[in-house]
Amino acid sequence: MKKNKVAGTWNLISAYMDNHGNRIDILGSHPGGMAIFKEDLRFMIVINNPDTPKFVLGDRLKGTPEEYKTAVANYKINNN
Repeated sequence: MKKNKVAGTWNLISAYMDNHGNRIDILGSHPGGMAIFKEDLRFMIVINNPDTPKFVLGDRLKGTPEEYKTAVANYKINNN
């Protein structure tokens, strides 16, 4: 089996594309998240938007439909 040369935990600090010198922030201006790469080449990536508003009541179990919609729209996960 191949050895994973990037095994470990990594924090997301930016996500952009360079389109002929034009920087495009593909996950917004302040992306948040982390990636975990294991020795056996398995990985997990979680990306979040730290600008997502907090739930008004401070309890995500008591959110409004609009708060749930906003929270889900600002959350992405890729797991392999």
